[in-house]
Amino acid sequence: MKYLFILYLIASFFLPITSAGQQLIGLPLVNNYNKTIYQGGSRTWDIKQDSRGILYFGNSEGLITFDGRYWKSYALPNHTIIRSLWIDDHDRIYVGGQGEFGYFEPAQQGGLTYTSLKALIPEEYRNFADIWNTISFGQSVFFRATNVIFEFKGQKITVHPAAAEWYFMGKVGESLFAQDKKNGLLVYRNHHWSPLLVALPYTDMKISAMIPLGKDRIVISTLNNQNYELKDRALIRLNKEGWEDSYTPSSARIDDSTFVIGNAKDGCHIRHINGKTIQRIGVREGLQNKNISAVFVDQQQYIWVASDNCISVISYGSALRYLRPNLENDVTGLSSLIFDYKLYLSSSNGVYVAPITKGMKDQSRSLSSFSLFPKSDGGEAWLLKELNGHLLLGHNKGLFQVKDQSLIPISNRTGIWNVLPLSSVFPVDHALVGTYQGFELLHYEQGSFHSGGQLRGILDSYRFIEQDDRKTIWASHPYRGIYRMRLAADRQSYQADLFTKKNGLPSDYQNFVFKIKDQVVFATEKGLYRYDYGKHVFVPALDFKVFDGLTIRYLKEDQDGNIWFCTNKSVGVAQFDPKGKTYQLVKFPEMEGMNTSGFDHINTYDKNNIYIVAEKGIIHLNYEKYIKEARKPTVLLSHVTVKSSRDSIIFAGYFPKNLSGNDKKLNAEEPQLASNLNSFQFAFSSPSYGIHEHVEFSYQLVGYDENWSPWAHVSEKSYTNLPSGHYRFQVKI
Repeated sequence: MKYLFILYLIASFFLPITSAGQQLIGLPLVNNYNKTIYQGGSRTWDIKQDSRGILYFGNSEGLITFDGRYWKSYALPNHTIIRSLWIDDHDRIYVGGQGEFGYFEPAQQGGLTYTSLKALIPEEYRNFADIWNTISFGQSVFFRATNVIFEFKGQKITVHPAAAEWYFMGKVGESLFAQDKKNGLLVYRNHHWSPLLVALPYTDMKISAMIPLGKDRIVISTLNNQNYELKDRALIRLNKEGWEDSYTPSSARIDDSTFVIGNAKDGCHIRHINGKTIQRIGVREGLQNKNISAVFVDQQQYIWVASDNCISVISYGSALRYLRPNLENDVTGLSSLIFDYKLYLSSSNGVYVAPITKGMKDQSRSLSSFSLFPKSDGGEAWLLKELNGHLLLGHNKGLFQVKDQSLIPISNRTGIWNVLPLSSVFPVDHALVGTYQGFELLHYEQGSFHSGGQLRGILDSYRFIEQDDRKTIWASHPYRGIYRMRLAADRQSYQADLFTKKNGLPSDYQNFVFKIKDQVVFATEKGLYRYDYGKHVFVPALDFKVFDGLTIRYLKEDQDGNIWFCTNKSVGVAQFDPKGKTYQLVKFPEMEGMNTSGFDHINTYDKNNIYIVAEKGIIHLNYEKYIKEARKPTVLLSHVTVKSSRDSIIFAGYFPKNLSGNDKKLNAEEPQLASNLNSFQFAFSSPSYGIHEHVEFSYQLVGYDENWSPWAHVSEKSYTNLPSGHYRFQVKI
């Protein structure tokens, strides 16, 4: 019996110079994996990534790999720590351990096999301790211990003894550098180490990283948290102000203007090219532990962080960021508004406000911080609304105007949900206020608001209200149905009729009213509906068939005609094509389950600044960046297991490579198995970090399955008692 396994890969700013203490207002999302998940030792010393996106970790129990779903581990022959890693252009993984170094590469059975290089070392140099740096340079690979640097080329090892003690080794562009205790900073040229800087700023200075930033610029990071620029064979100190001496073992480049350092006391610091810290990410910001031993920036500009008993990933390069106004006690966001270059957030306990940098394209990159607006706490702040150039607040305590640093009372009625202008002419003279119990009228005269009192009519909770072009007021109640209302001529009362399933709605429940494209539409359990005045029933809204079958809870149209929506626990946008007058649905799996379910609100300020209220403040989405940089996910075959009395792995995730570095054709390695080995388990994954929990797969065993499987989060499939034959397993994502 033959089995052919073919894997189909189907893919379904510059920062301003900061002043001390200022930080970016937007926080990246953080995912943590403790050692019970990655099944390794408590300390991780180095992190690298191969061409397929798989992550590698030098851990106290060996080499650990992560492909987005599965963690695997590989021990060294002497079962010691792996201190350093380097992956070459052919995905060979060079490692440095304690008294041991060599490389891992794919084996014929599809796993990783280790080759030790220790036997090539001249006898008198075989007694060494830890290999702290491992780097490929030219045709050689260099391994740094404290007393010696080993150079591996071909099948020979050349020894470079230290004049006193090797402190550091690193590569920047086409140059290899090392630091010696006696001779300072050296550069490797013509097979020799040549002095570059003998006189370092202080005697005990120890370099931890050399980072290329911008054109021909190198920033040097030290073990005691200093940063220098290497320029014209001299070091210029960068972070002169606010510097704190603390252990900083690892740094990595993010882009041409920023880098990250890992600190043993403070977590991660994101620093500008001038050395100033623009953001700290510690336990309050999402890390499980702030004693950092290694940092690494991957292909997506995500920051991987190794700390005590934990490996974390910070989605720094993502188009999504958290805006959390209270890190000590998170509040639930309920609405947001940009007013007078300030970002206001109404929340489960008051209103928070933060200045926004003028001219900043991505406002989440503003150097700012939130503060609680005076006397706005003590209850839910439901709504922020701009009306007639003024900022209004609907609060559990009543309706207020937000002015300067004061809340000016307009109405003291308990529970203000919404404010609906009754005309489109500026300034609006009258507005309808939806409350916990009925309606109230709002008047605007001579530049100020005052309450017209409660209106007579059916007392219900009116949170969702809109007015159509016939002056009909529509209000939805998620548990009763939809009210159609008419205001009396004197605006002192209203008449209300309740519509339910018998009037054409799919259900009596989960109905919401919104205004989209200048028409009132009703979001239901089965898409969008409109009211047919001729037939006096609700009918499907044919202009919005893209939403058919979806349970929609919230709608908001942006300036470009796109329609943002919330459904179940997801957020998405129906992207509008003005030429074809059509829509294409785009969903955001990264924020699934994070938005404020049931109290949804989206502020579509512009394409770079979309604010979605969340269970922890606000999620900021740079939609232009998201669309521009969106990556098609790739799928990997993690392992294939023959299931029998003794399970056996016949493929462990790696295709052997030929000398040119290309994957061998899999049909050349076609497994031929005995007919009694007829039960298999396939495991697959995707290196889509940050969203891997939301990735869905579909699979098919050609020769057995007639159709592709339904999309699901499941990443394993078992087959039992297969008849003899020829099969091909394929996966799409």
